[in-house]
Amino acid sequence: MFLKDSQNKDELFQFISLELQRLTVNSQYHLLTTKADIVLSNKPTDLSDLSLCQQEEADTRMMLHLRHAADQGHTKAYLRTVDSDVVVLATHFFHVLGLSELWIGFGSGKTYKDIPIHHISEMLGLQRCQALPFFHAFTGCDVVSSMMGIGKKTAWNAWVNFPEATTTFTAITQDPASLTLDSLLMRRLERLTVLMYSKNCAAQSVNEARKLMFTRGLKSLDSIPPTQNALFQHVKRALHTAGFVWKQSLSRIPEIPNPSDWGWEWNARTNQWVPYWTDLPDVSKACSMLLRCGCVVACKGNCNCHRAGLHCSPLCKCEGGCTNNDSEM
Repeated sequence: MFLKDSQNKDELFQFISLELQRLTVNSQYHLLTTKADIVLSNKPTDLSDLSLCQQEEADTRMMLHLRHAADQGHTKAYLRTVDSDVVVLATHFFHVLGLSELWIGFGSGKTYKDIPIHHISEMLGLQRCQALPFFHAFTGCDVVSSMMGIGKKTAWNAWVNFPEATTTFTAITQDPASLTLDSLLMRRLERLTVLMYSKNCAAQSVNEARKLMFTRGLKSLDSIPPTQNALFQHVKRALHTAGFVWKQSLSRIPEIPNPSDWGWEWNARTNQWVPYWTDLPDVSKACSMLLRCGCVVACKGNCNCHRAGLHCSPLCKCEGGCTNNDSEM
């Protein structure tokens, strides 16, 4: 219960940082700890590139500390994490950090493994490493939701079968303002999304794919791609994370735009940012004609169907004088 209060956690971490600095003054190791936006060191050192730091996430701050270590002459580094975001960021930034080796201790217990980031970066190549952050955000990360039923492996296979996505990921991350609903970048992301849901579908747009998959009975309504409008908002949320937050991981004072411009909206009731899903109206309001009650013999005027405002089925003989019957529309 104590740690459920974020203020308690902040105070505890600050206390631990101060104690670590104090207790290791005479140590042979050089220890850096963080206290809010301040970086503490147990030995005299230049901290101008680290403090004051406005990186809000530990994931990005770890990259900043890696760069500082490399600038101080270190050539090998080791990170410990259980967060896949850190693995992605380390792979992305390895080519610019100047390290010869970078290891990540990932997972815990029986799932723990040591990951050689330097080998992975070499295997993927520079172009894929540059494109990796947006791919990770687009397919689901700590902040951005994933598409229903689409895992990382499925998305990766779609990326392999659609190589144009690599330059698209890089271009959209380097210039987020280039994203518009009718841009070439958005059309390519639509095609990639279609391939994620069906590798044999020839549709170029998600709206066309939705129509084909649903009308031909290939997939259920819950298993078809999102609408173009919903996908556009999803892309903006992924771009806010990959193109602004992660992209500036090596900056002490990143400049992050207002989330409301990038697929988020402020919920005053819960006091937090929530996804802005789509510009389209609710399907229950826009397509109410498609929703009908399940009564096959008769329903009463006070039944759940009427309270929900559903239209009666052709077989319904409503005892309560139905005002939702098709004959009265």
